[in-house]
Amino acid sequence: MSLISIPAESLTLGQTLDFPLRDAEGTLLIGRGQVLRDSPQVQALILRGVWAHEDELSNTQRGMLAPEAPATDFDFEHLRTLDLGQTGVWADLQQRAHALLSTPRAEDFLPRFDRLHDEAVLRVRRGPDAALLLLIYDAGQQSPNYSARHALLCLALAELSAQQLGWPEPWANALTRSALCMNVAISKEQDRLAIQAEEMDARQREVLNGHGDRAARWLARLGVRQSLWLDTVRLHHEGKPGPLKEREPAQQLARVLNRIDVFAARLSPRRSRRAQSGAAAARAIYLDERRQPDEAGAALVKAVGLYPPGSLVRLASNEIGIVYHRGERATAPRVAALVDALGRPWPLPQPRATSLTAQAVVASLAPHEFRLPVDMAALLRL
Repeated sequence: MSLISIPAESLTLGQTLDFPLRDAEGTLLIGRGQVLRDSPQVQALILRGVWAHEDELSNTQRGMLAPEAPATDFDFEHLRTLDLGQTGVWADLQQRAHALLSTPRAEDFLPRFDRLHDEAVLRVRRGPDAALLLLIYDAGQQSPNYSARHALLCLALAELSAQQLGWPEPWANALTRSALCMNVAISKEQDRLAIQAEEMDARQREVLNGHGDRAARWLARLGVRQSLWLDTVRLHHEGKPGPLKEREPAQQLARVLNRIDVFAARLSPRRSRRAQSGAAAARAIYLDERRQPDEAGAALVKAVGLYPPGSLVRLASNEIGIVYHRGERATAPRVAALVDALGRPWPLPQPRATSLTAQAVVASLAPHEFRLPVDMAALLRL
């Protein structure tokens, strides 16, 4: 059965559903006859994207909700007045990123990109730990819109890496812009690869090869004129290991972006591979291709920690928790326990002092090692 995407503007909070709402893989989210409640969780769900099976819709509904109608053009302006909370805001930014990057148009790409970029960077600057918590945890889930989620996570990591390196604003701006759009030439292919069970075939590998060059050409056609931005995108898969300061500016930015790209990808599952733990992803970029300490990778690890917010950990108490804030030491982040030592869920996340031996982090866990729901709203209040 084919799925039809349901535009957010066609749904009304409080309505009784005439058909079931599903996720991008067809899993039931809200059943027929249920009320679409006015809650932050439902608002965030709508912003993330919902679908329906074609045969569950009437002929009239199918005509109104034809495939491709979800609106790559829809920018969710009418939802700006809703009090979405942090989770809803990032879900909104993700949907806008998906709309923009999957179908870029020269006539409005730059103004839409600028709004999206500036709002996302502002959110990271105002609440870096909250942004990392939401983006890294979300990256570890098997969710739709892989390319957009990856882009926003890379933007957040780019902003924090630039701060760690003490780079001037023009460099930081070029890095975050490049992070957001470096995969614009392969956005749809990335989304397809994330949900296919098979490994990439030869045709898909060909599509991915050289996508930095193609993305830079696309961006130039879309109106981008800043050479540092374009060159960073073009070179982000070509940076070689070694000290940063010996390189031209675009090569420095591209090397940092390469480490960010690898780190974020390792945190994100595809159907054909599992995501890695936060610590495993950090170790992978801390050392370069020659197994030597990497300056660019080290800057990123220092910026987000060995156990970044949004990653799962096991404590010495045998509780499983989630990192919700970076700590003063890379090995002692702020952690909230989600289940007790016997695996029983806590009613609310329980803060733990990981600087104490009895509550110290003893292992970093991959997303598939913990499958219970996480109360993000409660975590954000800690």
